[in-house]
Amino acid sequence: MELKVSYENTYRMEPKVKFPVDKATSIIKNVVDARLIDRQYEADKCMHICKSLANDIKEHIKDLFVSPS
Repeated sequence: MELKVSYENTYRMEPKVKFPVDKATSIIKNVVDARLIDRQYEADKCMHICKSLANDIKEHIKDLFVSPS
């Protein structure tokens, strides 16, 4: 006779660390303001600037989650 094993759910409904919305908003504002100050819209350069801004913001946001060693 075989016994049927029943397992409890192991998924988590809440994150371990909540996303710091206020800090992220501040970082985004600072990066965008610093990089776009005194710039005029140029259609041919816009795509590259947007990609660069996104990468800079992403790197700054990642730094929020790095624990100090």
